[in-house]
Amino acid sequence: MGHVASLARRTGIALLALAVSASHEEAHAQGCKLTQVASLPMTVDAEQRLVVPGRLNDRLSTTFAVDTGAFVSLLRRSVADRLGLAFKEIPERVFGVGGRPLTSRVLVTLQLDKLVSPNAPLLLMPDTLLEGSKIAGLVGADYLSNYDLDLDFGGGKLNLFSQGHCQGQVVYWSSDYLQQPIELDHNHHVFLPITLDGRQLKAVLDTGASDTFLPLPDARWQFGLDPNSPGMEPAGASTTADGSQLPTYRYRFKTMEIAGITFHNPTLSLIPRIERFATKTGSHTGAAEGELPQVTLGIHELAKLHLYIAYGEHMLYVTPADAGQP
Repeated sequence: MGHVASLARRTGIALLALAVSASHEEAHAQGCKLTQVASLPMTVDAEQRLVVPGRLNDRLSTTFAVDTGAFVSLLRRSVADRLGLAFKEIPERVFGVGGRPLTSRVLVTLQLDKLVSPNAPLLLMPDTLLEGSKIAGLVGADYLSNYDLDLDFGGGKLNLFSQGHCQGQVVYWSSDYLQQPIELDHNHHVFLPITLDGRQLKAVLDTGASDTFLPLPDARWQFGLDPNSPGMEPAGASTTADGSQLPTYRYRFKTMEIAGITFHNPTLSLIPRIERFATKTGSHTGAAEGELPQVTLGIHELAKLHLYIAYGEHMLYVTPADAGQP
């Protein structure tokens, strides 16, 4: 799952935003037309991770998972060792969603297509999360939110656009689309309302999550479900972004509506309530002023859509994934 951790801005994580912002400021000066600043082939791997190519220090060609649920971008410790990067301890204690601390960062030149971010600060994550994978790390919302993020699952493309465009004039692939206002917290997580079996819930859009998740306490409160309910199936454990394991159940609902598009018979993964953020004092808080989202929307459902996240507008534009495809 993609929710990683909050970090005080004084630790230097905001430098990644500063390093990559120049290109969309330049594009804004050219007018309000939709301006693409990067385009990358994207795939969904066997573990349901959204993967794109990238380069590190202009010498290592590799791949990254794209994770809208991660506030900070992450690098595997073994990759940092391979590049000979110097580790620096961060002043704040930062925790992954499972509660394990992330304590070090490195500076590296990160390149995605034409976008080059020198001295990008990446937190180090344990290799256990991506064991057996060639993925070097995660690109999180600290990078992505500087742009509009276009996830073209039908065409297999991840596009980044300048935010300097006319409001509402972003859907280039279809004349028929839906739009949904979104909320962004101070960590750039994307929240939106959804409807699950007739109940309106709050959801976070998380491309770092393989499945769509509902915390067990909310399943009990909203739908009267517990691990012994009819139709509840044990599903092993889910791995969080810090390598923790959460016991998981699966349950089939009747309908789920996301931004006006209805999914029939969706199967959600039910997990214990997770602690997503922590400070050095050990106190845990949630997103959006202390609230945890009731649903985490993962790749299993998102890959059926074409999504355009207009971070600057606080708007999500949506069509089915095959809209506009030949």
